[in-house]
Amino acid sequence: MRRLILKVAILLHTLLPLATADGVSDRHSYSLSTFNPSGDLVQVAHAVTASQSGVPVVALSFSSSRDDKELDGIYFASPQRLLASSPLVLGDGTPRFVQITDSICVGHTGVTSDGRALITKATELALRHRYVYGKEITQEELLAGLSAEMQSYTHKPGCRPYGSLIVVGCLGREDDEHAVFQIDPSGTIRLLAALHGSHVEETGTSAAFVGNWNAHDTLSMKRELERRKFESEEQIQSALAELARATYDDGVLSGKQEEKYTPVMIASFSRRKGLQITK
Repeated sequence: MRRLILKVAILLHTLLPLATADGVSDRHSYSLSTFNPSGDLVQVAHAVTASQSGVPVVALSFSSSRDDKELDGIYFASPQRLLASSPLVLGDGTPRFVQITDSICVGHTGVTSDGRALITKATELALRHRYVYGKEITQEELLAGLSAEMQSYTHKPGCRPYGSLIVVGCLGREDDEHAVFQIDPSGTIRLLAALHGSHVEETGTSAAFVGNWNAHDTLSMKRELERRKFESEEQIQSALAELARATYDDGVLSGKQEEKYTPVMIASFSRRKGLQITK
């Protein structure tokens, strides 16, 4: 009799949560390919949230109609929070921005380990393409390859989606546009910033913001940054570093006076100099 009562209690303990609305929702939260009653893939939605909660990154596409094209290229900035936590830390060991070809560089934010794995995948795609075809991979082919890789993990058994957002910077030739794309964990490709050299009178910029910007008004920041005129690379780096430091508000630093020393990683990408990273 006691055994029967125990079995009934265990059965009720198992079935009762499923009878509630929360229980119905929970049944779908562990499935990659099952829609919940609201029509969402819960695990993919969680992965997108994780990717958007990563280190903030600001990207700037710069083009000039003048003969001097030295500043033309794509610039990235991101705060180095681990370096700010202790003066004994020299680096976090993570290549956040990597050059893939002469015209393509890749960065990441979100779950760091996932981002590093995706950058390795991007490198493999570029090397395989060059080995087979004897030429560099195009931006369309690289974007498609990374998108397929990330999308495949949204329905692969025994795996979870990538929790990282990939930022791809692509340099154009002459009047072709410099473009910045993002690929989210669902495999969706989105154009963030693009600028066509023949469509600007004097100088032109196009900016994009990804990652966790702590509820900052990124739209106003984007407009203000795109209105500015830059005459040197130092001015560009200073403006991007100022924006990146503005997001550092997680209580790691004890004194407000120290906030201006928050380390910032600046990556400049151009055909003349390739990818150059400074801190």
